[in-house]
Amino acid sequence: MRSLPSGTEPVVFDCDGLLVDTEACWTVAETAIFAAHGHPFGPEQKALVIGRTVEAAGEAVAQYLGCPGAGAELAADLLERVRTELSRGATALPGAAELVRACRTAVPIAVASNSPWGTAGHGTVVGRSHRLLHSLVRRRRSALPQART
Repeated sequence: MRSLPSGTEPVVFDCDGLLVDTEACWTVAETAIFAAHGHPFGPEQKALVIGRTVEAAGEAVAQYLGCPGAGAELAADLLERVRTELSRGATALPGAAELVRACRTAVPIAVASNSPWGTAGHGTVVGRSHRLLHSLVRRRRSALPQART
C-alpha cells in the first residue's frame, strides 16, 4: 500500500461531471442528431457515444444510422450542437465552486477535460459556471512562479 503524500501536491479536477454538469448538454445534442435521422435516443444509443472522442462517437453513430462514411460530418454536427447547448450555460455541481476556491488557496490547481478544446470552458469560456471556475483557476495559476526556459 502506498503511503499518503507528506507534502502539498497539485490538484487536477475533472471538469465534466465533477465540477460542471455538461452531460445534459451532450445528451440534448445527441438526442437532436438521432431525431434528425428518425431515431429515438435512449440508453442503447447513449452507450454508443459516452466516453468516446467526438470522432469515434461520430463513426459509431454513422454505423448505427446506416450512414457509412458520414462519421466526420456527424461528429462536426454533434460538436456544433454541444457548443450551442453549452453557450446557454451548464450548471456547476453542488459544492464545486467552494471546493475549487478552498483548494486554490493552498495548492496549485488545474481543470482537465476530455471534451474538445472550446466546449468545456477551455479557451472559450461558456456559461456562468464555466466562467466562475475558469476565473478561479486562472487567478491561482497567475500567482504561481513562471517557468524558466
